[in-house]
Amino acid sequence: KATAPYGTHLANALNEWDRTLVYQLAGNGYIPKALGLFWLQGEQDATNEDHANAYEDNLNTFVTFIKDRYGDFPFVIARLSDTLGAGSFPYHDTVIAAQESVAANHDHVFIVNTNNLTLTDGVHYDSDSLIVLGEAMLEAALEREDKTAPTPAP
Repeated sequence: KATAPYGTHLANALNEWDRTLVYQLAGNGYIPKALGLFWLQGEQDATNEDHANAYEDNLNTFVTFIKDRYGDFPFVIARLSDTLGAGSFPYHDTVIAAQESVAANHDHVFIVNTNNLTLTDGVHYDSDSLIVLGEAMLEAALEREDKTAPTPAP
């Protein structure tokens, strides 16, 4: 399970994801083969102007690196919600624009709009929303098109 620690900026997440995939899996005799990647990250970058402004270049670099290294598979981005913690993430529009630009400029990179999902604390999704998000990301990967996550059933 390749995950980056909570609150990680994109540049750190890039290194952590690759380090985990390559060194831990390969080091244990596994040959990593990525069939897809679901990307749910960017909130912390939206708190800092420099990080937000670098987000597009960093994400482009990551997508290119991962696809060059592991093959051209679906890369699905969970777009930051427009309702992300009002005031706490002043550069969320910059990160959203970067996410959308990266998806538009790479083959097999897709966006899932998360605006219909429920944030429990202004940042994290509730469990029903996480299930809906996972299903929408899988659907985007399989159908190879952008999606909007539906509103979770009450």
